[in-house]
Parts: sequence; structure tokens; C-alpha cells
Amino acid sequence: MAKLNDLRALFDPNENWKNYRTTLANAQLPALPYLGIYLQALTFSEDGNDTYLKTNDSSLKNKLVNWFKTAIISGIIEEILRFRSVRFLFKEVIDIKAPSVYLTRAFRFCSSSLLENVVVG
Repeated sequence: MAKLNDLRALFDPNENWKNYRTTLANAQLPALPYLGIYLQALTFSEDGNDTYLKTNDSSLKNKLVNWFKTAIISGIIEEILRFRSVRFLFKEVIDIKAPSVYLTRAFRFCSSSLLENVVVG
């Protein structure tokens, strides 16, 4: 039960997932982040900020790029890319790999059998 309470505290959505973001920022790489939080941040950054700055000068309308918005989006993307900087080092497990080979072959057989039974025209 204590582990469940720890997970609930970690994934508390209050303050824009502050606990999770703090833990993830301090995590040793490699790590696999939950991308939903980043997609949410990208969506709100895109929708919540104008692409062009508002101006009273009609000749500059839709010409002054909102660089603050691009910096926010760039920061989010850089944070995501940080997790790609260190690769996971997995060991091959034969017991797991072997069944997947058989499943792939079975899928191919089923697919080809289905295609043979299709009547064209």
C-alpha cells in the first residue's frame, strides 16, 4: 500500500505534474519519460501563445514572430531529446526472442492464407 501511495504522490497532477517533473529532471539516464505530459505542454504552448506579435502598425501585422513562443516549444523538445542522449543497454534474452520469431512466422502464414482466399473481380 505504501508503494501505491508513493506512486500516487509522484503522479499527482497538481502544479502541472510538479513531483513527476522534478523526479524526472533528476533521474539518471537512460530513462523513459511519459510523453503525454510533453505533448500536453506542446499543445498548450502552441494554442496558448500567438505565433505573431500583436502590433498597431498594420504594415507589420503577422510579420513579427513571437520568439518567446518558439523558445518555449524549443525548450520542451530539447527536454524530450535529452532522453535520447543515452541508450538503453539490453541483453538479448533467447527465451523471449524465440517465441516472437514463431509468432512472426505464424502471422505471415495467416496473412498469406487470407490473401490466397481473396477472390478478385
